[in-house]
Amino acid sequence: MKDITHIAVLRNDVLGDVALSCPLFTKIKQQWPHATLTVIVQEVTAPLLTLHPAVDHIITDYRQTHRASFPILLNTIVSALKKQQFDMIFFPKMDALYVWAAFLAKIPCRVGDKQQLLLNPLLTHKVPIIWHDFTRHESEQQCQLLSPFNQNLTNLENLDCELIMTDQMKDAVKKKFALPDKEFILMHPGFGKGNRGW
Repeated sequence: MKDITHIAVLRNDVLGDVALSCPLFTKIKQQWPHATLTVIVQEVTAPLLTLHPAVDHIITDYRQTHRASFPILLNTIVSALKKQQFDMIFFPKMDALYVWAAFLAKIPCRVGDKQQLLLNPLLTHKVPIIWHDFTRHESEQQCQLLSPFNQNLTNLENLDCELIMTDQMKDAVKKKFALPDKEFILMHPGFGKGNRGW
């Protein structure tokens, strides 16, 4: 495989899912430290990734920036992906529009979930992920997407989001939620159908 210089990750869903992908971004950067990492996200989740040290560029989901029919939107994304000249794209979310676009754009390395039978023929690297294996955290499951490139994945039980929070941001949260001047934790008790509950 030629040198990997530009990597993309598709994570164009809700905030919790983007947060659960943060360890994957870190592991990608550890595997290819000199590569540029671009993440495709919804506009509402983009601010979270500005806090992540592994993320170099953020692209807003083309569905939000280009309101169009499927064929026109597909053509737009294919053109955009070709222009970006990605060497590799990871799909922790197997969005059919983007999987097809990456295939048509001829991104050399396309990594995703082998269990997605209708889309996996479009992938170059198919990783079997059992999303409903509740013995493993979802972040661990996503990091398995790196297994074709690193058979010695370690420390998957101690994954960290690695978000860089400034004192100004912490103070703003304390003020917004009228929190006492102590350390604090914010919890979101809801969970999706594939995630383990509290």
